[in-house]
Amino acid sequence: MKPEVYPLQAARELRERAVEAAQQALAQAVRDLEGARAAEAEAADALRAHQDETQRFRARDTAAGARSMAEVLRGQAYLERRRSEEAALTEGLDVRRREVDAAGRAVEEARAALASARAEHEAVEKHHAGWLAERRKRRLAREEEEAEERRR
Repeated sequence: MKPEVYPLQAARELRERAVEAAQQALAQAVRDLEGARAAEAEAADALRAHQDETQRFRARDTAAGARSMAEVLRGQAYLERRRSEEAALTEGLDVRRREVDAAGRAVEEARAALASARAEHEAVEKHHAGWLAERRKRRLAREEEEAEERRR
């Protein structure tokens, strides 16, 4: 007698692979989020350091007292350059924040995809369990019939 094969075995295996793929995608999304958060923190630190250095220069410049016009102009040019650098650092931080937001959304999407894949896998597994129970019930009924016929 040829063993009966579960008719949805291919779907069952496909759902198992889908769950595994969704788990891997979620793990990668979490790693990406962690990397984006680290880059954001680094950009924030760089901006803070730049602002602190500019503040220290301003304090030194103010404390210096009377200086030549050339020194005053150099100081103003330096501060203007620092403002443009700060603007670039601020834009970089904004970019990193948007990357963190996007990575966070990707994690949520990956979690939803994993939940969906698990639900689909669970549905196939429930069907498989029902199919096995039905097979077992038919086998027991057949065995009882055979036992009944042997008694006669």
